Amino acid sequence: MDRLTGRDVLALRRAVRDAATPWAELTAAVRALGRVGEAEQEHATQALLGRDFPMSLAEQTAEAIADYAAPHREALAERLRGSATATGAFDEDRIWAAEALAALGPEHRGEAVAALRGAIADPQSGRSAPARAVQLRWTAAVALAQMDSALRDEAADVVRREDLMNDGWENEVARAEHLHDIGGACSEEATRLLLALREEVDDEFAVDVDEALNRISGVSPSEPAGTGTADALSAAESAAQLRARLAAGQGERGTVFVAFSDAAVSSMWAVLRPVEFGSVNATCRELSRTPRVDQDSPDRGASAEDHVVELNPEQRYHRPVTMRYRYHPELNAILVLTVLIGT
Repeated sequence: MDRLTGRDVLALRRAVRDAATPWAELTAAVRALGRVGEAEQEHATQALLGRDFPMSLAEQTAEAIADYAAPHREALAERLRGSATATGAFDEDRIWAAEALAALGPEHRGEAVAALRGAIADPQSGRSAPARAVQLRWTAAVALAQMDSALRDEAADVVRREDLMNDGWENEVARAEHLHDIGGACSEEATRLLLALREEVDDEFAVDVDEALNRISGVSPSEPAGTGTADALSAAESAAQLRARLAAGQGERGTVFVAFSDAAVSSMWAVLRPVEFGSVNATCRELSRTPRVDQDSPDRGASAEDHVVELNPEQRYHRPVTMRYRYHPELNAILVLTVLIGT
């Protein structure tokens, strides 16, 4: 990396202080300032801690300061502990905060593991239904295994011992997908489970099993519904989808309105894991507050502009996700066209 000039440092400081800086750009600035020296690390840490950020962005934040001096990492760790060990309704914040603690460095790995174990052992029934709490425990188990491969057997036992839903076939597909995400021998177990299930289900559900086999084998379904036409949507077609969602209130409303296209919804359900859904939804909330509509785009047009944003590009435990969206200035609204795994 080239040595930063004084002007570069001032620009990075402004980006860190500016509440309108998109989070991905903010964390990039924080990471760059950290290489300048400890005085800049202190400045960046104070700016970060002065913000009220959702836990879905916590790991990205922790990654940004993972190379900072220990006192600054500890300052963020203290912020994360409150969410990682919270009592009350069980939600994703506990998992996200624990993953962020682990991302701060090896000295925080033990408490991150303890926080995930605490979440898994929590008898809470969740905010909406018992199945929701089981889903969160399974997600926490996957995070535990991805944090430390030596804990894969412990994580797999969590997924094996509880049922997510009453429907046996649906339950086994979900179990297989979580076992695959745990990794190691559990991935092979997941494939065997789905192949055995494939022999007993009816023709209609066999399609779902085949899609799950495609997902866990690392190959996306060849053509999730609508995906093949997403990028080919004309400006008029994407505007029509946005008008329908605006009328129905189906989206995130802030400075601009943000909604998903039909194709994006189909592809998300086909390929995303629960934690990736959280990252996508957090990005949409950020876009609704600070839309990135003033940047150059590869597909700039007179009535709409297409943009691409990459999620989780440098995180250790999650796959990169690419989200393509189109801004319609005449509607002051954004339509997410595609959400895909990879870059």
